[in-house]
Amino acid sequence: CLEVSFKTKIGRHVIAKRAITVGEILAVEEATIWRLLPNPSLKKICCQCLTESWAPLPCRSCAAVSFCSEECRDAAWQTHHRWECAWSLSDLYQVKEGDDLACSSMFMAFRAMTLKNVDFYLKNKEIFEAYNNQHNVEDDNSKGSITEYFDQEKAQYRNLFNLVTHCEKGDEEFHLKNAVLTIFFISLLEQNFWFEEYASDDFNNDKQFIAKLLNHFICVVKFNTHQTGQFENFSLDSGYTATSIGQVIRPAMALLNHSCSPNIVRADRGRLVVAASCAVIQEGEEVTDSYGNCFMDEEKDERREKLMKSYWFRCFCLACKKRWPCQADLPANLFEVREIQLKIPRGQTDAYAALMDQYMKGIYQEMKKEVQSCAGDMVKATELWKLYYHTLSSVVTPPYLGYCKVFQGVRNCLWLGQGAKALYFYDDSKAMLR
Repeated sequence: CLEVSFKTKIGRHVIAKRAITVGEILAVEEATIWRLLPNPSLKKICCQCLTESWAPLPCRSCAAVSFCSEECRDAAWQTHHRWECAWSLSDLYQVKEGDDLACSSMFMAFRAMTLKNVDFYLKNKEIFEAYNNQHNVEDDNSKGSITEYFDQEKAQYRNLFNLVTHCEKGDEEFHLKNAVLTIFFISLLEQNFWFEEYASDDFNNDKQFIAKLLNHFICVVKFNTHQTGQFENFSLDSGYTATSIGQVIRPAMALLNHSCSPNIVRADRGRLVVAASCAVIQEGEEVTDSYGNCFMDEEKDERREKLMKSYWFRCFCLACKKRWPCQADLPANLFEVREIQLKIPRGQTDAYAALMDQYMKGIYQEMKKEVQSCAGDMVKATELWKLYYHTLSSVVTPPYLGYCKVFQGVRNCLWLGQGAKALYFYDDSKAMLR
């Protein structure tokens, strides 16, 4: 139901091939690159699949990471961990400000290299020698199937390579930092014998190619890394508490442009992500994600400043252009809404409000059953949110508190039904019930 499109003004983006309603599952993608944050408190999280286990297995050679099974331990050793086992980012936590350094996404570039051996890159130079600015979508207004971006092996790394096309816009400090990091990572690869027979004191042509590729991947991770996490507990009154456990790059999801009022929500499940619609999306309309805080959580100027610093663009989404207020400043009921936002006479809104209250009661019941006994029907709750949205949209236009409730409600249903939850999630959540 999604297509990749290209326009000169906005570049690559994803649009709906058909009309999409609230709560539809739009995409499921596994991360191409991932890493567990090297935090000592996350020792029960498997560094291969990013899921928590009751009895984690240690690495056979180091104490830095754990695994949920022998299968994950063997898979990690056959790819990235054999090149990373000799050194531990956890040691950075012992020095001042080491936690910030250890958690930096720059190490994702190193992981991108260690997930494959050197032969993979040298035998597939053609997919890394020049990036495709249009991501195989050739002409203005042309489209390509989103399924292309979920293919495996070489296609995944080609798509990963193509995710960034504006590195040259960085200043001297940016390029100097990247150069230093490149040299540092090349040294680590050499010390851990990743180059094997290619290792030498002098850079040959192959090493120069790897260094150039690594430098490019450092740019890729800067602009395309997402946090992945899990729900620690959930309160019917105050919402969820979540913990960030790792970093991921999912090339297909990264094609979605940013909006401070996105029309999808995401739920993480280890290396997987599930994306669902949280608004009605018309055929041909752009599908958007949020790269940071939404308009309901932070003022426009603060959002724009963070986006410019992290991603080098200025947001011109509707919420920014209209300077939508934060959630705390939105009207809480239909009597407070400006007349220009209402689609029906104000005197007729009571019946719609009563109907939406009925939907909310049904949603609350399913959420309570889920928290109490893991027996809630999240599909039914999502369907009620869809009915709530359609009723709301027939009465009032955004921004309005009800639309924020839909966004948060669909996200919570998606997380409770599909997302990762801590081992003690249900015990802790049940204890929070009144």
